Amino acid sequence: MIAAMSSLLAGCAPVAPWDDPNAFPSARPPEADQLIARAADLMGGEQAIGRICILSTIADCEGPPGAFTTTVHAANGQRVVLRQVDAAGGEFVGYANGDIGWMRDPATGEHQPADAALRSMFLGHAFHHLALHLDDAFRDHELVGRSLFGDRLCWKVGMVDAFDSPAWAFLNVLHGRLEGLIFTVDAVDAVDAAPTITIFFSDWRDEGGLHLFHALALRHGAELWRYRFTDIRINDQDPAIFDVPPAVRDLLAAPPEAIAGDR
Repeated sequence: MIAAMSSLLAGCAPVAPWDDPNAFPSARPPEADQLIARAADLMGGEQAIGRICILSTIADCEGPPGAFTTTVHAANGQRVVLRQVDAAGGEFVGYANGDIGWMRDPATGEHQPADAALRSMFLGHAFHHLALHLDDAFRDHELVGRSLFGDRLCWKVGMVDAFDSPAWAFLNVLHGRLEGLIFTVDAVDAVDAAPTITIFFSDWRDEGGLHLFHALALRHGAELWRYRFTDIRINDQDPAIFDVPPAVRDLLAAPPEAIAGDR
Protein backbone atom coordinates (compact mmCIF):
# COMPACT_ATOMS: atom_id res chain seq x y z
CA MET A 1 0.00 0.00 0.00
CA ILE A 2 1.20 3.53 -0.61
CA ALA A 3 3.17 4.86 2.33
CA ALA A 4 1.61 7.61 4.38
CA MET A 5 3.11 10.99 3.64
CA SER A 6 4.04 13.44 6.39
CA SER A 7 1.42 16.02 5.42
CA LEU A 8 -1.85 14.28 6.15
CA LEU A 9 -5.28 15.71 5.68
CA ALA A 10 -5.41 19.07 7.42
CA GLY A 11 -9.18 19.07 6.91
CA CYS A 12 -9.56 16.28 9.48
CA ALA A 13 -9.33 18.89 12.24
CA PRO A 14 -12.62 19.42 14.10
CA VAL A 15 -14.99 21.73 12.26
CA ALA A 16 -18.34 23.24 12.97
CA PRO A 17 -21.07 20.65 12.37
CA TRP A 18 -22.84 21.17 9.07
CA ASP A 19 -26.16 21.26 10.89
CA ASP A 20 -24.90 23.83 13.39
CA PRO A 21 -27.13 26.92 12.90
CA ASN A 22 -24.05 29.10 13.44
CA ALA A 23 -22.33 27.49 10.45
CA PHE A 24 -24.72 29.31 8.09
CA PRO A 25 -25.78 32.64 9.57
CA SER A 26 -28.40 33.09 6.86
CA ALA A 27 -30.10 29.92 8.12
CA ARG A 28 -30.07 28.63 4.55
CA PRO A 29 -28.71 25.16 3.76
CA PRO A 30 -25.36 24.90 1.97
CA GLU A 31 -25.13 24.90 -1.81
CA ALA A 32 -24.56 21.57 -3.56
CA ASP A 33 -21.19 22.64 -4.93
CA GLN A 34 -20.16 23.79 -1.46
CA LEU A 35 -20.94 20.34 -0.07
CA ILE A 36 -19.00 18.62 -2.84
CA ALA A 37 -16.00 20.91 -2.28
CA ARG A 38 -16.12 20.14 1.45
CA ALA A 39 -16.13 16.39 0.76
CA ALA A 40 -13.10 16.82 -1.51
CA ASP A 41 -11.30 18.80 1.21
CA LEU A 42 -11.90 15.96 3.66
CA MET A 43 -10.38 13.47 1.20
CA GLY A 44 -7.21 15.47 0.79
CA GLY A 45 -7.97 18.78 -0.82
CA GLU A 46 -7.64 20.18 -4.32
CA GLN A 47 -3.83 20.08 -4.48
CA ALA A 48 -3.48 16.47 -3.31
CA ILE A 49 -6.29 15.27 -5.57
CA GLY A 50 -4.90 17.25 -8.49
CA ARG A 51 -1.59 15.36 -8.26
CA ILE A 52 -3.36 12.08 -9.05
CA CYS A 53 -2.91 11.08 -12.68
CA ILE A 54 -3.77 7.39 -12.32
CA LEU A 55 -5.39 5.85 -9.25
CA SER A 56 -5.03 2.08 -8.92
CA THR A 57 -6.82 -0.15 -6.42
CA ILE A 58 -6.98 -3.86 -5.62
CA ALA A 59 -9.87 -5.28 -3.60
CA ASP A 60 -10.85 -8.63 -2.15
CA CYS A 61 -14.53 -9.03 -2.95
CA GLU A 62 -17.50 -11.19 -1.98
CA GLY A 63 -20.78 -11.42 -3.88
CA PRO A 64 -23.47 -13.88 -4.94
CA PRO A 65 -21.06 -15.76 -7.25
CA GLY A 66 -18.48 -16.12 -4.45
CA ALA A 67 -15.06 -14.60 -3.84
CA PHE A 68 -13.12 -12.65 -6.45
CA THR A 69 -10.52 -9.90 -6.73
CA THR A 70 -11.00 -6.61 -8.53
CA THR A 71 -8.19 -4.44 -9.89
CA VAL A 72 -8.99 -0.98 -11.25
CA HIS A 73 -6.79 1.64 -12.89
CA ALA A 74 -8.63 4.94 -13.40
CA ALA A 75 -7.81 8.36 -14.82
CA ASN A 76 -9.58 11.49 -15.99
CA GLY A 77 -11.13 11.46 -19.44
CA GLN A 78 -13.39 8.47 -18.63
CA ARG A 79 -10.43 6.10 -18.78
CA VAL A 80 -10.45 2.86 -16.82
CA VAL A 81 -9.08 -0.67 -16.88
CA LEU A 82 -11.18 -3.19 -14.93
CA ARG A 83 -9.83 -6.67 -14.19
CA GLN A 84 -11.71 -9.25 -12.14
CA VAL A 85 -10.51 -12.76 -11.28
CA ASP A 86 -12.70 -15.34 -9.57
CA ALA A 87 -11.63 -18.11 -7.19
CA ALA A 88 -11.37 -20.60 -10.05
CA GLY A 89 -9.03 -18.34 -12.02
CA GLY A 90 -11.66 -17.08 -14.47
CA GLU A 91 -10.70 -13.62 -15.62
CA PHE A 92 -12.55 -10.67 -17.10
CA VAL A 93 -10.83 -7.55 -18.48
CA GLY A 94 -12.72 -4.46 -19.65
CA TYR A 95 -11.50 -1.06 -20.83
CA ALA A 96 -12.96 2.39 -21.37
CA ASN A 97 -11.34 5.41 -22.98
CA GLY A 98 -13.76 8.25 -23.55
CA ASP A 99 -16.49 7.07 -25.90
CA ILE A 100 -14.70 3.82 -26.70
CA GLY A 101 -15.04 0.62 -24.68
CA TRP A 102 -13.72 -2.84 -25.30
CA MET A 103 -13.01 -6.20 -23.69
CA ARG A 104 -9.99 -8.44 -24.08
CA ASP A 105 -10.07 -12.22 -23.87
CA PRO A 106 -7.19 -13.05 -21.47
CA ALA A 107 -6.73 -16.49 -23.03
CA THR A 108 -6.56 -15.46 -26.70
CA GLY A 109 -5.84 -11.74 -26.54
CA GLU A 110 -8.72 -11.07 -28.92
CA HIS A 111 -10.88 -7.99 -28.49
CA GLN A 112 -14.58 -7.24 -28.57
CA PRO A 113 -16.20 -3.77 -28.50
CA ALA A 114 -18.23 -2.78 -25.43
CA ASP A 115 -21.43 -0.78 -25.74
CA ALA A 116 -22.40 2.22 -23.60
CA ALA A 117 -23.99 0.08 -20.87
CA LEU A 118 -20.79 -1.95 -20.47
CA ARG A 119 -18.62 1.17 -20.54
CA SER A 120 -20.80 2.62 -17.81
CA MET A 121 -20.31 -0.56 -15.78
CA PHE A 122 -16.51 -0.43 -16.22
CA LEU A 123 -16.36 3.23 -15.19
CA GLY A 124 -18.72 2.59 -12.28
CA HIS A 125 -16.12 0.29 -10.72
CA ALA A 126 -13.67 3.20 -10.36
CA PHE A 127 -15.16 3.92 -6.94
CA HIS A 128 -12.32 6.03 -5.55
CA HIS A 129 -11.91 8.04 -8.73
CA LEU A 130 -15.62 8.87 -8.77
CA ALA A 131 -15.60 9.84 -5.09
CA LEU A 132 -12.58 12.11 -5.52
CA HIS A 133 -13.99 13.77 -8.65
CA LEU A 134 -17.66 14.33 -7.94
CA ASP A 135 -17.29 17.78 -9.46
CA ASP A 136 -15.94 16.43 -12.78
CA ALA A 137 -17.48 12.96 -13.07
CA PHE A 138 -21.00 14.35 -12.56
CA ARG A 139 -22.77 17.53 -13.61
CA ASP A 140 -25.92 19.49 -12.69
CA HIS A 141 -25.34 19.21 -8.94
CA GLU A 142 -28.45 20.18 -7.01
CA LEU A 143 -29.24 19.93 -3.31
CA VAL A 144 -32.31 17.74 -2.82
CA GLY A 145 -32.45 18.05 0.96
CA ARG A 146 -31.67 15.97 4.01
CA SER A 147 -32.06 12.20 3.86
CA LEU A 148 -31.17 9.16 5.90
CA PHE A 149 -28.51 7.06 4.17
CA GLY A 150 -28.28 3.85 6.12
CA ASP A 151 -28.32 5.13 9.70
CA ARG A 152 -26.68 8.48 8.93
CA LEU A 153 -28.32 11.82 8.32
CA CYS A 154 -26.95 13.24 5.08
CA TRP A 155 -27.33 16.02 2.60
CA LYS A 156 -28.63 14.41 -0.60
CA VAL A 157 -27.21 15.95 -3.78
CA GLY A 158 -28.72 15.09 -7.15
CA MET A 159 -26.37 14.80 -10.15
CA VAL A 160 -26.18 13.53 -13.72
CA ASP A 161 -23.41 11.15 -14.84
CA ALA A 162 -21.47 11.02 -18.10
CA PHE A 163 -24.17 8.79 -19.61
CA ASP A 164 -26.98 11.26 -18.82
CA SER A 165 -28.32 9.06 -16.02
CA PRO A 166 -29.41 10.43 -12.62
CA ALA A 167 -27.19 9.81 -9.60
CA TRP A 168 -27.12 10.98 -5.98
CA ALA A 169 -24.35 11.69 -3.50
CA PHE A 170 -24.91 11.51 0.26
CA LEU A 171 -22.75 13.79 2.42
CA ASN A 172 -22.80 13.56 6.19
CA VAL A 173 -24.69 16.48 7.76
CA LEU A 174 -22.34 16.59 10.77
CA HIS A 175 -18.96 16.80 9.05
CA GLY A 176 -19.50 16.70 5.29
CA ARG A 177 -17.89 13.33 4.49
CA LEU A 178 -19.14 11.41 1.48
CA GLU A 179 -21.03 8.43 2.89
CA GLY A 180 -22.07 6.88 -0.40
CA LEU A 181 -23.61 7.10 -3.85
CA ILE A 182 -26.68 5.88 -5.69
CA PHE A 183 -26.43 5.24 -9.43
CA THR A 184 -29.14 4.68 -12.00
CA VAL A 185 -28.12 1.69 -14.10
CA ASP A 186 -28.97 0.44 -17.57
CA ALA A 187 -29.55 -3.29 -17.89
CA VAL A 188 -26.41 -5.05 -19.11
CA ASP A 189 -28.33 -8.29 -19.37
CA ALA A 190 -31.74 -9.64 -18.44
CA VAL A 191 -30.66 -10.28 -14.84
CA ASP A 192 -29.89 -6.60 -14.23
CA ALA A 193 -33.45 -5.58 -13.54
CA ALA A 194 -32.91 -3.32 -10.50
CA PRO A 195 -32.91 0.34 -11.54
CA THR A 196 -30.35 1.58 -9.00
CA ILE A 197 -27.11 0.59 -7.29
CA THR A 198 -26.44 1.87 -3.77
CA ILE A 199 -22.85 2.07 -2.50
CA PHE A 200 -21.92 2.59 1.18
CA PHE A 201 -18.33 3.69 1.92
CA SER A 202 -16.58 2.78 5.20
CA ASP A 203 -13.23 2.25 6.93
CA TRP A 204 -11.82 5.68 6.16
CA ARG A 205 -8.07 6.00 6.70
CA ASP A 206 -5.25 8.43 6.01
CA GLU A 207 -2.96 7.17 3.29
CA GLY A 208 -0.47 8.92 1.06
CA GLY A 209 -1.72 12.40 1.91
CA LEU A 210 -5.31 11.39 1.18
CA HIS A 211 -8.19 10.24 3.35
CA LEU A 212 -9.87 7.32 1.56
CA PHE A 213 -12.39 4.58 2.25
CA HIS A 214 -10.94 1.06 2.39
CA ALA A 215 -14.21 -0.85 2.29
CA LEU A 216 -17.60 -0.59 0.65
CA ALA A 217 -20.88 -2.44 0.44
CA LEU A 218 -22.78 -2.38 -2.83
CA ARG A 219 -26.44 -3.28 -3.05
CA HIS A 220 -28.12 -3.98 -6.38
CA GLY A 221 -31.66 -5.21 -5.90
CA ALA A 222 -31.48 -8.21 -3.58
CA GLU A 223 -27.76 -8.71 -4.24
CA LEU A 224 -25.10 -7.54 -1.78
CA TRP A 225 -21.45 -7.19 -2.78
CA ARG A 226 -18.59 -6.31 -0.41
CA TYR A 227 -15.19 -4.87 -1.36
CA ARG A 228 -12.19 -4.57 0.98
CA PHE A 229 -9.35 -2.62 -0.58
CA THR A 230 -5.96 -4.15 0.13
CA ASP A 231 -3.84 -1.92 -2.10
CA ILE A 232 -4.19 1.69 -3.23
CA ARG A 233 -1.50 3.21 -5.44
CA ILE A 234 -1.07 6.57 -7.10
CA ASN A 235 0.72 7.25 -10.39
CA ASP A 236 2.53 3.91 -10.63
CA GLN A 237 1.11 2.93 -14.05
CA ASP A 238 2.04 3.95 -17.59
CA PRO A 239 -0.82 5.96 -19.16
CA ALA A 240 -0.40 3.72 -22.22
CA ILE A 241 -2.52 1.11 -20.42
CA PHE A 242 -5.55 3.12 -21.58
CA ASP A 243 -4.52 3.30 -25.25
CA VAL A 244 -7.08 1.92 -27.68
CA PRO A 245 -5.48 -1.05 -29.52
CA PRO A 246 -5.39 -0.86 -33.33
CA ALA A 247 -7.43 -4.08 -33.44
CA VAL A 248 -10.24 -2.35 -31.54
CA ARG A 249 -10.17 0.66 -33.85
CA ASP A 250 -10.34 -1.74 -36.80
CA LEU A 251 -13.36 -3.48 -35.26
CA LEU A 252 -15.14 -0.19 -34.68
CA ALA A 253 -14.57 0.75 -38.32
CA ALA A 254 -15.91 -2.59 -39.54
CA PRO A 255 -19.57 -3.21 -40.43
CA PRO A 256 -21.73 -4.36 -37.48
CA GLU A 257 -21.97 -7.94 -38.72
CA ALA A 258 -18.19 -8.23 -38.74
CA ILE A 259 -17.95 -6.94 -35.18
CA ALA A 260 -20.63 -9.30 -33.92
CA GLY A 261 -18.78 -12.25 -35.35
CA ASP A 262 -15.35 -11.30 -34.03
CA ARG A 263 -14.39 -12.78 -30.69
